[in-house]
Parts: sequence; C-alpha cells; structure tokens
Amino acid sequence: MGQQTLIYSFVARGTVILAEFTKFTGNFTTIAAQCLQKLPASSNKFTYNCDGHTFNYLVEDGFTYCVVAVESAGRQIPIAFLERVKEDFIKKYAGGKAATTTANSLNQEFGPKLKEQMQYCVGHPEEISKLSKVKAQVSEVKGVMRENIEKLIMLKIKTPKTQRAARAIEKRAPKLVENGKKTLILHGTKTSSVLNDVLTQIYHLKRGNAVKYTKKNKEIRPFESGGETSLEFYSLKSDCSLFVFGSHSKKRPNNLVLGRLYDHHVYDLVEVGVENLKPMESFVYDKKLAPKIGSKPFFTFIGEGFESVEELKHLKEVLLDLFRGEVVENLNLAGVDHVYVCTAISPTTVFFTHCALRLKRSSTTIPRMELVEIGPSMDFVVRRHRLPIDSLKKEAMKTASQQSKKVKNVSRDVVQGKIGKIYMPDQQVGGMALSNDIKGLKRQRREVKMKNSTKEDQAKKRKTDS
Repeated sequence: MGQQTLIYSFVARGTVILAEFTKFTGNFTTIAAQCLQKLPASSNKFTYNCDGHTFNYLVEDGFTYCVVAVESAGRQIPIAFLERVKEDFIKKYAGGKAATTTANSLNQEFGPKLKEQMQYCVGHPEEISKLSKVKAQVSEVKGVMRENIEKLIMLKIKTPKTQRAARAIEKRAPKLVENGKKTLILHGTKTSSVLNDVLTQIYHLKRGNAVKYTKKNKEIRPFESGGETSLEFYSLKSDCSLFVFGSHSKKRPNNLVLGRLYDHHVYDLVEVGVENLKPMESFVYDKKLAPKIGSKPFFTFIGEGFESVEELKHLKEVLLDLFRGEVVENLNLAGVDHVYVCTAISPTTVFFTHCALRLKRSSTTIPRMELVEIGPSMDFVVRRHRLPIDSLKKEAMKTASQQSKKVKNVSRDVVQGKIGKIYMPDQQVGGMALSNDIKGLKRQRREVKMKNSTKEDQAKKRKTDS
C-alpha cells in the first residue's frame, strides 16, 4: 500500500481543531473543516466521499477525530487509525488541558503522534485488518449479549404470588418426562401467499401444540450469527422447543426454516424451499375421516436417501420431532387415524403428504388399511442445514439415572415388605434426677400414710381393751 494512503488528520473539540498533521498540500483541509461544521453532535462514525478521497470522522465525548484517505484505501484502515488516535489522545489528555486549550495549541505535542500513527497504519495493513476483524467480532458479541440481557430483563421473572402463577412455573420446570413439544410459527420480513398458506396449514396440523405470531420479524436470521437472538427470546416467552420460520426473497423464494431448540437456544436447522403446494381445502374426502385432536400419527419414509444422504437424514429427524406430538409408552391403535408420508424423489427433494387411515374388512382378524389423502401436500427442496454443536448435543442427550438412590437404614424384604431401622441412643434412665412431684412417688406416700394410720388404730384398740 502506498505512502499516500492517509493524507491528513486532526483532532478537534467541537468545531475547534486542536492538533493536525499533513505532509501534503491541497484543499482537503478546507473540505475537512467544512464537514466538521456540519457533523451531528451524537457519538458515531461518519464517512464522506469527495473527489476520490474519503473524509472519515469519529465523534465521541465532544471530541472529533478525523482522517482524510484515498478512496482505494477503503474504510477499515482509516477507522482503525481513528481508534488508535482516540486511545492515545484520551490517555494523554483525559480530564486535562484539552478541554480548555485554544485552536492548534496541541500541534507540537500531539502532531508527531498523528504522524507516527499514520506511518504505522500505512506500513502494517495486514495487522490492522486482523485487529479490526477481532474488534468487530468482540463488539458484535457484546451487542448480542446486551440485547439478550435487555430482553431477559423485559421478561421480569418474579416469584409467584398466586396459585395459578405457581402452577404455570411448575409446568415449565424441568421434568424427567417432559411435556409435549410446542411449535413456534413466525413470519419473516417478507412472505409470499404460498408461504402464508404453508404456515397456516402447519398451524392447523399442530393445533393445540403451536403458537403462531403474524407480525413480521426483521431481526430473525436463523443461519446468521446474532440473527437467532429474537427467535430464542420468543421461544423463552412462549415455552416452545420447535419452530417454523417462513421468509421469501428473490434468492430463496418460499423459504421455510425448520429447527429445534434446547434450553431455548437454537439446536439445529434445516432450510427447505416449498414447491407444488396443495392445501387441505383442495382435497375432497369424507369428513368423518378427519384426524381427531390428540390422535397419534404414523410416519412413512420411502427412499434410500433417508438412510444415505446426510441432509435427508437430518430432515427426517426434524420432521419426526415436529409432528409426532407427545411421547407415550402405551398406544391404542384406535387412536392412530392418520399418517405422514415422506418420499425421497431425489437427494435434495422430498414429497410430503398427509393421509387419513380407513379401516376395511378383510378375510383375517386384522383389518385392511387404505390411505385417503386429506392434505396438505407439498415438495420440500433442501437448501441448507446446520447440525448441532458437539458440546450442545452432548448436553441435550443427557438422561437422568434410572437407578433410585439408596436410602440409609431402609431395606425391603419379600415377606415383610419395607423394613426401617431407627437409631435410639442410650437414654441413661438410672442417672436421671427425679422430682418429688412424680405421681408414682405420691402413690407411695399415700400407701405409707395408710399403713401408719392402721397401726395407730390398732394401738388405740389395744389401750381400750386393756
């Protein structure tokens, strides 16, 4: 990179230039000063283009840092230069004479520093580029963390004051056997009529276990870093562990993102394009065959692709989680009245349809089953997918130990049942101090008194007889 990349630089307080440096002559100093007069007072970064040059400004705490660079230098090196100059200026003049000094009075002190930083940034472009990328990533992470904290504060988690609130919190608490998974259905910035129909059809299939928001969400971009923040917030708010996100663009028309969440963090993602949609309303069938709420579905996956193609294997897992409902141990076959049929047409395309089961008589005790298509049906074209991170997958796959904890001094016997041992320390009854008010002693005194009274009576009788 040439030595003329950075041409002119200054530091100003408000509109008063305190220090400046340049090796070149031209009207760029006048243009830079004119732009300084029109800058907003808010802290920010600004860049203006003029006659093959860029005028870059960094405004913070009432001070403005400026550098003029050739347009081919881009924006990364000038902004990195301004950050370095700002750090040096604050380190040297923080709370000092920079707040009261006059125009150009710091040229001798700070002008050489501007020159030094210019030479360093021009001579080390690769190092500056790496540092800028790291700082950008750190600031992005800080922004995401700040946004997450703000949204968590918005939830205002409180101790329950009523029985209803306590039951609601207990319902969301972790359990050995989890509740049925709910699905969050969201719209992107732009959606097509086809996509709106798809989201509505999925909502009907998941009725009772789905939460649908119709508001457009500009900030949700599941595959991008930081784009899942709002999605995770809505998941925490509605207590959903599955989501369906629809968006439409020229590059990815009728785009559907299916995903799972663990602990309200994105676990994995599958992005598909929707083609050849046939909604439920377009199918004619006996309404008595319509699936009942709470019934369990069959799943049929046809094609070798579901065993050999990584994308289709992943899609199979997500579809199973999305539509299977609550996990049960025992099942009444009378409650299984519909089936989802998924056929792998190609390594990237899956035909998805929904059918009702019709039971008919047969020559055996087992009835003959027929499939009646009740919709919806559509083609899923797999575009992208993201597998879970190893650490998150390891945490999500943890299961509670099935062995019950050993209880001390408790055992079980086949005949006697549950037997418990109780420890009784030595009571040391012989050494206990006894009071005179004990009932047993009172009884003894009465007996002695009665004996004495009988002796006295006998003595009186003897005297009278004599």
